[in-house]
Amino acid sequence: MLQELQRYHPNQIKPDIQRLYGEETCKQYQRLDKIRKQKAHLLATLAFLCRCRDTNIIPAFLRQKRILQSVKANRIYVRTEKAFLRERIHHTRHSLAKTDEELLGLHLTLGNKIEQQNWDRMDAISHSNMRNELDRTKEQQIRKYEKFAKKQAPKTASLDSERLVVNMTDRVLTEVERAVLTKGGNFAITPRHIPIEEIISSTEAAIKNLPDQNAEEIRIETANILRKAKPPKTNLTRSEGLALRSLNTDEGIIILPADKGNATVLLKTEEYERKIEELLDPGSYKPLKKDPTQVRLRLTNRLIKSSSLSEEIKKRDGDCSTKALWTT
Repeated sequence: MLQELQRYHPNQIKPDIQRLYGEETCKQYQRLDKIRKQKAHLLATLAFLCRCRDTNIIPAFLRQKRILQSVKANRIYVRTEKAFLRERIHHTRHSLAKTDEELLGLHLTLGNKIEQQNWDRMDAISHSNMRNELDRTKEQQIRKYEKFAKKQAPKTASLDSERLVVNMTDRVLTEVERAVLTKGGNFAITPRHIPIEEIISSTEAAIKNLPDQNAEEIRIETANILRKAKPPKTNLTRSEGLALRSLNTDEGIIILPADKGNATVLLKTEEYERKIEELLDPGSYKPLKKDPTQVRLRLTNRLIKSSSLSEEIKKRDGDCSTKALWTT
């Protein structure tokens, strides 16, 4: 039977199933293939909706027509659109759960009816159809998101680079270097490589309490996604990347965040080291004859016990004081 089944193109496998296993089994396989394609579509849609939610992008089908033109009315419209988006995400997740439940039942039924070799072949073809549907829908959703993001991108005011970048060195910054420093220390540069090991370890930690069947399905889906995953597009231009590398390799300067505000400060290396030495001036410190930790601990506990606090608070504060002394 396996040889007969493999003689045909994957698209011609359904007539073979009907001939070998009957009409009912063929319909069940067709349903399995259809549900898997629906799952692929739901997975891509869920990723699109969550990305919209995380970046405050409202898809076109959820945007409300602005009948009233006022600031308060606009706030109501925005809250409504976000609520609809959250509900759509919830509905999509619920549909995915129902799809997984039906898939599990069909998978077990067909696996018991069809010989193992033939079932492995048929299952692989169905998975291939699912991956193709996932790739097609994902590309479509990415184009849709980029279109919405471009239309709804907020207009940001130009940043004052003179205020955000304080240069206290002799180095003359180029416009590109100043632009990179203006992004601030919290700006996250997109990685060059996908952290596959971290994703796999996190996934394993998340599914350790799930049933073996569900855990294995998640492993398969994760492996399929990682196999075709590509690093995100860089969020720095080539000139910005070169400017950042030039700043990092300059041993004559130190780049630090300001003590207050979001400014970035450039200091001379020797000036920075001199300030550190001033802070560590031996004249400002003196050695202790003995460790005062235990004395202070006993004094703190004595004060807590003699206070008018309740016994529960005394015990809690006593424990906290002990931890605080050990961590200082």
